[in-house]
Amino acid sequence: MKLRLALLAALSAPLTFAMAGGALAHNPLDPPEVDAHVDAATRLARKDLAQSLFFCEADPRAKVLASLKRIGEWIEPTRIFDNLSYVGNQFVGVYALETDGGVILFDSGTSVDEAENHIAPGLRKLGIDPKDIRYIVVTHGHWDHFGGALWFQQQYGTPVGLSENDWQMIERQEGTPVLNGRPIPKRDRVITDGQVLKVGSTSVSLYITPGHTPGTVSAIFPIRQGGRQHIVSLLGSTALPDTVEPTAITGGLERYRDSIDRFAKLSRAAKADILLNTHLFAFGGVERLDKARATRNPAVRGNSFVIGPQRIGAFYGLMDHCMQAAEGRIRAKATSAAPHAH
Repeated sequence: MKLRLALLAALSAPLTFAMAGGALAHNPLDPPEVDAHVDAATRLARKDLAQSLFFCEADPRAKVLASLKRIGEWIEPTRIFDNLSYVGNQFVGVYALETDGGVILFDSGTSVDEAENHIAPGLRKLGIDPKDIRYIVVTHGHWDHFGGALWFQQQYGTPVGLSENDWQMIERQEGTPVLNGRPIPKRDRVITDGQVLKVGSTSVSLYITPGHTPGTVSAIFPIRQGGRQHIVSLLGSTALPDTVEPTAITGGLERYRDSIDRFAKLSRAAKADILLNTHLFAFGGVERLDKARATRNPAVRGNSFVIGPQRIGAFYGLMDHCMQAAEGRIRAKATSAAPHAH
């Protein structure tokens, strides 16, 4: 059953917050049912998740492409929590989870050059030695997530994991935008659904959440802040596919909705109170990082990322409504393009 059940209906109670303080503008070409989903997502967003409303726009990829133009704008490496840090730029980056048995890296940078000249130095600046990385979890098989993995493999022999479907995707996509000229890492570890990756005493639960790609990986794991434990819900995907059904390079909107529904329930069961994505623009991450760097007290440094289980549910509910809006647009376009009966 989808996220439009009672819990999210309650979260959808009338609110007045949205993008830039006003409602997300309706596209005059959208049918009424699409407007209804956009309105529901807007109510869920309130002010704290307003930046995520681009998922509901008629062309959400415009936000992605605008952020891509800022790929050369590097953010100061930031320790967010006691054992979790971010290194990256305005478009995409990596999270480093430190454990008593070594480091787990989520994603790897966009290229071999970036891994060597930005990601690794950024980690060192935070006191993290790249040779201590015990595993790289690549969230999905797009160049901006796997692009630096080969460098870590060649330099340190770091194990690299993707899902089987995304290994297959990148292995057959040479010459396409999926790879964008990046050399793929050598086939290494295969991440399976429900796998528990244990490094030292830290366990990371990994789930296959197809949609953005055929085998996107999302994760739930604990972090520490000032002696307290929090639980992270890290969604491995972002942009919505432009088809309802799966393709060679996406899982399609229908599977994406199922994935979001399931991962939201898993996050709720784990009592996750922190939302992350390696694309900061997906959840207002740049502003949250700014607040973390401005906070001198490490015991509360990451508080801007701690939004609580209800607001994480609101984010996934927002995405569900935006996907329904996207599906409505696709079906309306197909209907208008169909030949009229005579």
